[in-house]
Amino acid sequence: MSLVTIKPINQPNHIIFYSLTIQYTAKSKIVQSETRELASLQKGRIDPGTTDHWKNELLYIPPLPPTNLRGCHLIKIQYDVYFMLEPKGVDKVLKLQLPIMIATYPIRNSDGTLQRRKGTSYPSTLPIFRPWLNTSKLK
Repeated sequence: MSLVTIKPINQPNHIIFYSLTIQYTAKSKIVQSETRELASLQKGRIDPGTTDHWKNELLYIPPLPPTNLRGCHLIKIQYDVYFMLEPKGVDKVLKLQLPIMIATYPIRNSDGTLQRRKGTSYPSTLPIFRPWLNTSKLK
């Protein structure tokens, strides 16, 4: 099931990418911010008068901490999906930014009881993009 379906019409190039923005407060109480592209997909030119549908396109999401760290006021994590269109004859790239939420919902068994996983934890470092995991879909 696709959460977002984009239907660009008559655009030469379009790109989708997924980013992570982390804002944190250090000892100096200065807010620092870091943004990183985690994955991207790209499709080529669309001929005039035709349409292109992106349905159920897979975008690899590495193991990440959830969007809302409950009870933590020192760090804010935000994830976004960007759709970028490069119209022919226009010098400006059109960019649609959609915030998304990543959550950690417990997996339940068929009888409704919680399924426990051993060794589940948050990553200790920021994710590193590994394009070789799915080279057919990622650029």
